[in-house]
Amino acid sequence: MKMIDANVEAVREMLKRRAEIGLVKYGVTTERTDLDLAAWVQHALEEVCDLAVYLTRIKAEIQQSVKVNGDGVAVDRSVKYRSMDDCPLNAKVLLLTNDGVAVLGKLNAQEARKLYAGWFPLPKKDK
Repeated sequence: MKMIDANVEAVREMLKRRAEIGLVKYGVTTERTDLDLAAWVQHALEEVCDLAVYLTRIKAEIQQSVKVNGDGVAVDRSVKYRSMDDCPLNAKVLLLTNDGVAVLGKLNAQEARKLYAGWFPLPKKDK
């Protein structure tokens, strides 16, 4: 059965893989009958606590990703320039020169790729 939503399909595949890994690792499925409801609730609470820890870590990284360096430049450490091999031609992008200067421009020929060290798409402007 083909899913219309690729995200739903990705979650279905992830659930299937997790079930297979769990069966190998623990030798049981969630259809086991040796746990009472309190034990199932305890398992769920532990999973939710793990999720809270993961989300807190992600949130901290997002908040700390932009820093002002010693030169007074705001830098997002989570964002990296992309390879020039992937830079689209004739599209306005942020280009990093080989000397480390960021410029707004368009790459109009394959040969021009050697003039730059990397590129990055422009952020979407909110309306």
